[in-house]
Amino acid sequence: MIKKSKSPEATGVDARDSGYEVGYGKPPKANQFQRGTSGHLKGRPLGTKNFATSFRNVATEKLSVTQNGQRWEMPAYEAVVRKLRQEALAGKVKSVQMFLELMREHCPEQLTQEIKKTLAADDLELIANHLSRNRGPAEDAAVTDVARPANSPPTPDSEI
Repeated sequence: MIKKSKSPEATGVDARDSGYEVGYGKPPKANQFQRGTSGHLKGRPLGTKNFATSFRNVATEKLSVTQNGQRWEMPAYEAVVRKLRQEALAGKVKSVQMFLELMREHCPEQLTQEIKKTLAADDLELIANHLSRNRGPAEDAAVTDVARPANSPPTPDSEI
């Protein structure tokens, strides 16, 4: 059996002449991967989806939901928010906290308007007084403006 001799490039002889040193982690130039090819030939196939894409697809997927005997089609995320609201109205404390946090984060102006509508003027005055005692004087003016409904007369404390 005749053994083929390796080319000078494969042995690294030629590489030494050009200043390239062959050693640990530095294979000869002839044995390195060619441009455009990878060492992981069965890597992630083209067109496969990552987690974010898969999650987005699942969250926006249309679901058929029956509510009060009527069928509605809505995205999955909307169905989840409706279920969270239903649990919050049933009195589950965690659901109430989560729902209010989502309201504060995504629609604070609507939450403020709803609070103004549902609370009586006396309640708003109590809240404003409590907040003014617990905050600095610079924040008091902003607190009383938010707490006082637009159609109620100003209180003596709020005009300071």
